[in-house]
Amino acid sequence: MGKLKSRSILISLISGALSFSTALRSQSNPWPITFVHVEISSSDYKSPEVKSDPWDFEPEIFDPATAKFHLVKIQGIPSEIYKVEGTPDCSDMTIDHGGKIALPAPYSMTSYTFSCASDSSSVFEIRKNNLRHALYTHIGQAMFSPNFNKLVLYNLVKSGKDTWQRKRRIVTIESKEASSLPMIEGALYIATVTNDRVVTYGPPIRPQSNQTDPCRMVCIWNHRGALVRGLLAPMRTTLANAECSDDDIGLLPNESSTFYHLTLTGKHNCTLRLQDIHNAGAHRALNFTVPDFEYEMASVLTGIQIDLKDLTLSGGVMKYRISASGRGDISNDWGPWQTAK
Repeated sequence: MGKLKSRSILISLISGALSFSTALRSQSNPWPITFVHVEISSSDYKSPEVKSDPWDFEPEIFDPATAKFHLVKIQGIPSEIYKVEGTPDCSDMTIDHGGKIALPAPYSMTSYTFSCASDSSSVFEIRKNNLRHALYTHIGQAMFSPNFNKLVLYNLVKSGKDTWQRKRRIVTIESKEASSLPMIEGALYIATVTNDRVVTYGPPIRPQSNQTDPCRMVCIWNHRGALVRGLLAPMRTTLANAECSDDDIGLLPNESSTFYHLTLTGKHNCTLRLQDIHNAGAHRALNFTVPDFEYEMASVLTGIQIDLKDLTLSGGVMKYRISASGRGDISNDWGPWQTAK
């Protein structure tokens, strides 16, 4: 899928001011996704500094070409880890040579993931024609566009002897030029990257009077880092992830003007909401039933797979299939594809 999401270490990069101007809705049957105004100042684009590296389990400077590390065989998954010289005893490193994220030729990528207990960070070494093209370290979140031309990158960069800067950037793979995203709450987590947009969201906000679930700010950006739309959506918060959400949000693959939100709306009900990002009154919802899952889903997408390429706001169909266990990502017990429209 061209995605790397770290659920275990998502940096709290919160600053900037948000103001909400909710669109008028029918109180008898309110539509839960609303337009909001997002206040962004030039100061929000300044990268805040921290005095020390919060991820001391990753070397301050890690260069795969010169770093010293050795292989260790273990019982479990993964079955092989690496120990890097100079890191704490709890620090393990795993290496992926393009199996999870395979860049198209002439590019290739090796990712190095450092972990200690529930925390993790990554290093990306991108090559062009087998020569190093870029090295990005201390990565907390990252996601590629489907065409792999862009990399949305949240990481730490050394800025002085004892200081680091938090960066949120949309990087062009070929030129390595980057556009910045602001350090505001609505850009705290990366949700989805398309070939021309980036979708981010923020932490839970106190529910409004007509809502039972916490709302979250959703921001849609173009690849220059300019805001296209701000939304409020009632994205669920689970016990496993009190801050980030396990709902699925993004833009329709063949209609980037339509935002979608997949969420459980009942024990046996799942809803896909569609919202035009330019017209607050243009929206609809598709509902389908789900069974009792054997396990509580770690994420809505561990129990439900969706295919939205034939869906539009005005019509078309969505395809979906369900894992009986709720952990289809592990057990691979996906049922047959079904449709909803």
